[in-house]
Amino acid sequence: MGRFGFAIACCVLLAGTSAHAQLVDGSGTAASSVSAPPVTVNAPAGDGIFTFNGSGGSFESTVVVNTDSITFDSGNASSGPSATTTSSTNVSVTVTNNTGQALSVTSVHSEIIPAGLGFYLQDTTLPPAGNNIYLGYPQSLSGLSFADVSTSVGAGNPFAFADFNFQITSGDTTLYSLTGSLALSFDGQGNLVVTNNLGAAEAALAGFVTAWDTPSSLAYAWDTTPVDLDLGWTLGEGQSQSLNYTTSVTSFTRAPCLDKVTCLVAYSGFGDPVGRGGGIESFASLRSLAAVDAPPEFIQKIVFNPVTVPFSFTFGVVPEPGTWMTMVLGFGLLGAALRRRRVAILA
Repeated sequence: MGRFGFAIACCVLLAGTSAHAQLVDGSGTAASSVSAPPVTVNAPAGDGIFTFNGSGGSFESTVVVNTDSITFDSGNASSGPSATTTSSTNVSVTVTNNTGQALSVTSVHSEIIPAGLGFYLQDTTLPPAGNNIYLGYPQSLSGLSFADVSTSVGAGNPFAFADFNFQITSGDTTLYSLTGSLALSFDGQGNLVVTNNLGAAEAALAGFVTAWDTPSSLAYAWDTTPVDLDLGWTLGEGQSQSLNYTTSVTSFTRAPCLDKVTCLVAYSGFGDPVGRGGGIESFASLRSLAAVDAPPEFIQKIVFNPVTVPFSFTFGVVPEPGTWMTMVLGFGLLGAALRRRRVAILA
């Protein structure tokens, strides 16, 4: 499910210091919860499925720390007349200065990988892929639409919702923040209302597209997006500084299935969304489960795959006071020489 990952590969730009003189370490926590009132199930980390009285969700929230990479993911899908699923991860990356001298950490590079969120009506006729009733069914081609939900949910409050929240912080300072949400509701006349709060995501995320927009499906996706942050840290010997990556995604539905085989699903993943690997291509698949007159591409299932992407710090040595003095004197002598040369030329 929706995996946002990175590999630690430090870009060391140290004059006269060892590439092993600074330590970069990572740790993290993950959790998910599924609510299908009156029951709520909390899971500390991992993936799972929970269903109660026809409502429930599929979830995954995992942090995997290796010697050369950290991968973390948050993603879920919900369906039923009263279902809410939330998944979250928190990852801390710490730089410790063991160089024996002051160390500057000038910048950090990481990447947001292809992701998406949205809603669609599923066709539950055939067994679901992977035996997952929330992720494994294809798009319905029955002709039913979101508008057909109105009689069972009424007007006003959203009957489907999906969002993501992503932040990079250092201590009390927020270095990067991006949120987005999408909701469906009906007005008093029974008209479908789409509440789209994805403007910031569209501006910030590369390849942001409306991946699917039909009467029975609405989905957005984006491609790999670099995040380059100036840090300006100065660490004395033995000092540490941390970055915290926090991701949370939520999906909920308030609509019962329209018939025995057509159900509404909301999903969100800050990672690889529906289909085959990110972006609009994620929502395309072969028509193996479709009717003869089906479109050539349709949502076959929701797939969240693990992806590890580059992550790196840029380091530099902070000159000692004696070095600063030498540099200042050197610039002073250079300036004096240039002034003398200018006077000689004018003479």
